[in-house]
Amino acid sequence: MALTRWHRKPLQNYHRWHRDGGPTFFGVFHLSLKGHIAFATLIAAVLVWFYYTSNAETLFVMSLIAGGMFLGALLHDVANTFALIRFWRTLDQVIDWQRVDAALGE
Repeated sequence: MALTRWHRKPLQNYHRWHRDGGPTFFGVFHLSLKGHIAFATLIAAVLVWFYYTSNAETLFVMSLIAGGMFLGALLHDVANTFALIRFWRTLDQVIDWQRVDAALGE
């Protein structure tokens, strides 16, 4: 089976975690860091636009909304990271690692 990069990347992560004894919080969380940085940059750009085009009350409200969205996205990824770490032992036992090695060509 030919793997796309969308298939290969998670399998490589799973393989690395299997080899290293399981995922760690920072080992998993850093995978979504680029997305969080991009989201924070987008929020900052929108808030700069509101700074120049709106009054202080609108900017304050939009800052609260944007901050809530960013915090929600961050906490969502933290919760998913902890869920993966808790569930890893089960995944490690049910995945056929010989097939993963064959699919990755290792």
